[in-house]
Amino acid sequence: PGINFVVLAEQPDAENTDRVIQQTLASDIDGTFVMCPVPVGNYDVVVAGVSDDNTAYGPTVTLNVPAGSDMGNIPVLRAAPEGQDASPGEIQGLLTATVDGAAGADTDVALSALQDVALVGGTRLVTIPSFDGSTSNVATDSTDQCLLGIVGANCVSYRLLVPASNPLMAIFASDGTLYPLDAPADPALYRVNAQASASGSGDAICSQSSLTTPDLTMAGLSVMNGIMTMADDLVFTDCQ
Repeated sequence: PGINFVVLAEQPDAENTDRVIQQTLASDIDGTFVMCPVPVGNYDVVVAGVSDDNTAYGPTVTLNVPAGSDMGNIPVLRAAPEGQDASPGEIQGLLTATVDGAAGADTDVALSALQDVALVGGTRLVTIPSFDGSTSNVATDSTDQCLLGIVGANCVSYRLLVPASNPLMAIFASDGTLYPLDAPADPALYRVNAQASASGSGDAICSQSSLTTPDLTMAGLSVMNGIMTMADDLVFTDCQ
């Protein structure tokens, strides 16, 4: 009670990054949720929340959940031990978009906060819920030209409020999913993904219309409770 839990049902794309297929809010009375209808298939279900007193919880990731499953109880841990600040961490950054390296481009951009979960033989990036106050959908247009950086480019800033903890992760089992007692230790590492599309259409628009920072050759952004972390600029080029 008093905790607003966001529930995401996700599936991996061609780059093995989980994208949100459907989302809902859990009941603030008893924590239950239902997603219906959901297309046949397996989903990774991600839960995180924030309380009325700005305490963050989660994320918890349950892998390979078949559509129609009863998931039972899902443990969601406080983002920091009792007595410590557990308010959401904040990621801020800047997006720029150009047509030809100079003239600004108008784009719609969807932003996601991502974290790694370990799989047999590798990892997968999953999308983590961002909380109220986040700007998960932004636009670059001619009213927002860059004051610094690429002259003539269109710019827009963003912020994502997220739980400053690593995911508690388990693989779904129909006879009872076994979750670990604790999430992996800090630091909580995040990446930010931005997907640009033509304004109003949803069609890919730039030479590379999906950008992630830090790139996958580097460690993620270290996000801490109640503290703002700056991400590197995300620069879209050769946009239509």
